[in-house]
Amino acid sequence: MKRPIAALTACFVSLACVANEVRYFDEGQIPSPAEVASLLAAPTRLTSAPSGLGGRTRGVRISDSGEDPHRVQAPMAVRAAASPDGAAVRPEPNERVRLARLPSVGSVALALRFDADASRMQAQHMSQLDALAEGIKRLPENALITISGHTDAYGAALYNLDLSLKRAMAVRAYLIRVHGIPGHRLVATGKGKSEPLNRANPYAPENRRVQVHAEYDLA
Repeated sequence: MKRPIAALTACFVSLACVANEVRYFDEGQIPSPAEVASLLAAPTRLTSAPSGLGGRTRGVRISDSGEDPHRVQAPMAVRAAASPDGAAVRPEPNERVRLARLPSVGSVALALRFDADASRMQAQHMSQLDALAEGIKRLPENALITISGHTDAYGAALYNLDLSLKRAMAVRAYLIRVHGIPGHRLVATGKGKSEPLNRANPYAPENRRVQVHAEYDLA
């Protein structure tokens, strides 16, 4: 039996503390493009905040300015190899990423069941990712889409960080290659086991997910 969609409210790192609904879609649950677009929409009321101030992220952020889904470059001192298998990167200690953006009203969390120790896409993922892509296409051009890979608490922290980044990169590559979404609008991050969706049980299967949110320039 498929589990119902779980709606959670959290306050994520941003210029302002904004309610962010994380809507979880279990395997076989397909979000509608309209639902994706509504969750990733910009807040109707933008909260003012000092320009140029941001927060700290524990994940690895990668993006690029081209259309090659495997050609990636990270800010600061973090780098990923431009190899077809999406070689993982490791974060520098105390890395800071400064943002001048406000997060979307919500996030979409997909239970993409990758094989153990693997980041290869499976056929059953495609319906969820196709719906995600159609929702993203409804967003304005200034929406920067962040794709975050997450794992459960099993395994070493650094290993999970690398694996989660590879899985996020696989989703990013699919959105570029199959749906033509410009690469400069998509950022892949690896969070590892640092941000469980189910904090009461870090080993719960819903913690193994790919989560997507959007950010919008304050200017």
